[in-house]
Amino acid sequence: MIFMNYSVCEFTQKYQDAVALSLDFENADLFITVTGSDFLPELRRLSDKRETRQMVELVNRYFHAHLDSILDDIMEKQVFGRVIGKVWVIEYQKR
Repeated sequence: MIFMNYSVCEFTQKYQDAVALSLDFENADLFITVTGSDFLPELRRLSDKRETRQMVELVNRYFHAHLDSILDDIMEKQVFGRVIGKVWVIEYQKR
């Protein structure tokens, strides 16, 4: 897993690139949100009664597997039709 620390300038450039892609392809058709949570039944079964702070890696692995599955459906299986561009962002929140 790679963590990148972008400067404000780099983040602004990446944002502008994403907006330019959207304008070039006549706006986005889909805006999809995927949320990771440690309260999912699948994770509760795997947690062995551990607390949330003890299973951060398990939650992250499940989230990325779920995200990969969704992206595969959209990009490879083309469940929403032909894909001509993609941009995604993953935000981590500590609560």
